[in-house]
Amino acid sequence: MAEIYDYGFSVPVDKTEAVRWYRLAAEQGHGGSQFILAEKLMRGEGVARNETEAFAWYQKAGFKDHAVARFKAADMLAKGVGTDKNLLRAYVEFSRLAKGGDQNAAVRAQTLFDQLTPEEKAKAEGYLAEAKAE
Repeated sequence: MAEIYDYGFSVPVDKTEAVRWYRLAAEQGHGGSQFILAEKLMRGEGVARNETEAFAWYQKAGFKDHAVARFKAADMLAKGVGTDKNLLRAYVEFSRLAKGGDQNAAVRAQTLFDQLTPEEKAKAEGYLAEAKAE
């Protein structure tokens, strides 16, 4: 239903109604809808712009292995958009994506690694080792 209203398939385009349907699907755990809802929230398309809520939905979609959502959530962490700036968490997320073959994430991870304190670097390596063991 969301796409029907979003793109106007046999009905007039209604971005607000599309967001309503994306939100319903997102709340039921649909990763793709979680990502699209986050995108709508970031752009203020059919809904008031809300970076904090967008970050939360990017994270939820990322937990469902939506790589683009994970990248965007990591980017928001690195910049402090919609959430507190956290270079350590951003580095860990970009590193995880890089291990999956994302070259852009690898570049971002290296840039962030260079900005971390020695203590943060040690913590990051610990987090990454734990994730590898799981």
